[in-house]
Amino acid sequence: MKKIATVVFVIFALVTVFFLYKQLSKDIQIPLNAVNLGYPLKDGSFRVMYAGKSYGVHQAEGEEYALDIVRVTNIRDIFKGDSTYGTPVYSPCYGNIKDMHDGEPDEKILVMRKGATANSVIIGCEGFDVLMAHFKEGTFKVKQGDIVNIGDEIAQIGNSGYSGGPHLHINAFILNQDKENRVGVPITFEGRYLVKGSIFSKP
Repeated sequence: MKKIATVVFVIFALVTVFFLYKQLSKDIQIPLNAVNLGYPLKDGSFRVMYAGKSYGVHQAEGEEYALDIVRVTNIRDIFKGDSTYGTPVYSPCYGNIKDMHDGEPDEKILVMRKGATANSVIIGCEGFDVLMAHFKEGTFKVKQGDIVNIGDEIAQIGNSGYSGGPHLHINAFILNQDKENRVGVPITFEGRYLVKGSIFSKP
């Protein structure tokens, strides 16, 4: 009986925290310089694991507003994200494939190897660039120089590079006046500003 009561209490606490967070996140103001993108994932529900420079992640140039996103299929995935591997990723903007890197194998789960290179793509959108990373080797549907529309498939989520588990890394950036350094810019997806813990669904 005690075990059942404990389980019920934990579930109730998690649900309460989730709804409180959703209510609070409604009051988060969208930064004035945010760029608007289409959702890069669909056919399910997804959660932002990390947003911006936090917990030792997103320390590279241009990652001030970077997001790490995982698929959520059940209560367990809110904490693990196991079902994310192999999820297709779609272009969030109209643009051209400016740069891409493939050929890196997946890293072991929970082993974050510093210096590991991720399979990645940079899309030149209108006035800014979008970097997406940690793709599964050999799954790219595009090549450098291609023109892409919103919703065109890019590749599948993997665990290449400096990554503890399968997820999509995405950030937008512009180049500074000298065209040498990346400056991160905030992102909205179809008008919604996502933060750590945000959950979204896309048919």
